[in-house]
Amino acid sequence: MKPRPVVTISVALTSTVALIAAGWFYFSGAYDRWRDGRSLAEACDGLLDVDGVRAALDSDDVRGMGGQQEYLTDGETGRITLCRVKDRTGDQSVKVDVHWGSKMTAAAAALRHQFVRDPRITAVPIGHGWRGAVVSVDKVLYGAVELGCTNKHDESLIVNLYTFENAKIPEQRRNFARLATSVARSAAQHVGCASKPGKLVQQISPEPAKTAVPLTRSKGTCAPAVRDTEAARRTGVVSVTEAPADPDAPAEDCYLVDAAGKELYRLTALYGPFANGPRHGSSAGLAGDSGAFGEEGNRYGYATAQCPGDKERSLYVIATSPWENRDPDRDPEFAQSALKSFAQESAKNHGCTDLRLP
Repeated sequence: MKPRPVVTISVALTSTVALIAAGWFYFSGAYDRWRDGRSLAEACDGLLDVDGVRAALDSDDVRGMGGQQEYLTDGETGRITLCRVKDRTGDQSVKVDVHWGSKMTAAAAALRHQFVRDPRITAVPIGHGWRGAVVSVDKVLYGAVELGCTNKHDESLIVNLYTFENAKIPEQRRNFARLATSVARSAAQHVGCASKPGKLVQQISPEPAKTAVPLTRSKGTCAPAVRDTEAARRTGVVSVTEAPADPDAPAEDCYLVDAAGKELYRLTALYGPFANGPRHGSSAGLAGDSGAFGEEGNRYGYATAQCPGDKERSLYVIATSPWENRDPDRDPEFAQSALKSFAQESAKNHGCTDLRLP
């Protein structure tokens, strides 16, 4: 009968130690870290690279949660997964959306290219063999990557992300692009999409809208359009805003700028599913294979081409800013020449044929 108090004391001590340990686990922050790790592992069906998420948000206290459709069109189909990851100690978050490319009707919206006259939008290629780009607009950073499935006819995966851009973190654009590519790679394995991913993203160009380049120094997306510098100057163009030209970029932009810093013309190229939105939008008037200048109310000139592996024809557009009264048909010779040179060079770099010009 005497050993019973010993057993009772032993059980009590064990319970006390367990309670102390549980309290330490909870109040020390270990529980939050465990819960955050579990939520990240489950977010987007486990497609997220935890280190990549933390790097993109510049935080170790990151939690995964469900996402909500916010900027894609109604009726979008083909979604594979959708989630949001948030810095638990701040306001930063990244939203991740993964789709089947053949069923995604609003791919252009992922890069804010559903409209081709907005002068704020300049796509910057991710590069390094990835078919992807990032776009900065209104302090938000958007990104998209398309990964073709070699074992599925006319099929691909499209990963799009967006987050608030933090100018205090120079590496954010690179880390953001890295996260997009890592999700694409994981998604391909998850759904059985045989693919040819690119390499690790070492760096990505800064936002080009902040730096105009003189005509004679253009070496990127605008170079073909202003090769005839005298013709460009005669129409009022003195500088350009451009991004590096990349044969894998799904979107390319070029702005021709006057002496007052106003964008006179925007040139845009879109490939694969990213050409869907503007071509089939109700107000764009870009549904044909090409469009001539001079039509009443027309602020566009456009061309298309057939590109390897793409079901959709690529799209090349010259348009004016909605805040600029100049129409392409006011300078038809220059506008047509600029579009022709831009489209020919871009199509050639992407291996496209059957270019149809207005």
